[in-house]
Amino acid sequence: MSSITSVMAQQYSDSQKLAARARINSKYTIAEVGWFPWVAGKLPLEAGDRILDVGCGPGWFWSATANGLLEALDLTLADLSPGMVEEAAQRCKPLTFRSVQGQQADASVLPFDDGSFDAVIAMHMLYHLPDPAKGIAEMYRVLKPGGFLAVTTNGAGNMRRMYELTTVFGSPPSDPAAAAFGFETAERLM
Repeated sequence: MSSITSVMAQQYSDSQKLAARARINSKYTIAEVGWFPWVAGKLPLEAGDRILDVGCGPGWFWSATANGLLEALDLTLADLSPGMVEEAAQRCKPLTFRSVQGQQADASVLPFDDGSFDAVIAMHMLYHLPDPAKGIAEMYRVLKPGGFLAVTTNGAGNMRRMYELTTVFGSPPSDPAAAAFGFETAERLM
């Protein structure tokens, strides 16, 4: 079974719809430090690390942070959407990484050998999986001993005011992604 429904496949076939949501976040953020630089600053990367980005999307994270990262990193970009993988690889190959590879992959059944990566990163994507725990187990499987897994997700109050407005259309007043795999459940599942 695939980790993505036909509706999700349409949403994420390329970055167009994701870009619309990103513009809203960018326009209305109140953060003093941008999300991507903040996350990049928390990653304990070392020269020579092999990194797997699961659910890489269009590679915006890497293009926004590559200049502040070590140059001797091998980056593997994985996403269920072939369009996202293609876009991410095209965006990241000219950057300062030692190597960049793209791989279409289902996060619940990663096509990589055990212990292949020093780091696995999954940003705002585990809530798309039917079974987030299975995806986490796969990410752990492909990590080298002593490697690290970094995941990001939404909290229940994420965009609370916007979701309160959507109740007019019969939607729940909270982020459905946070209900599936939000900050409140992430630690338990990890």
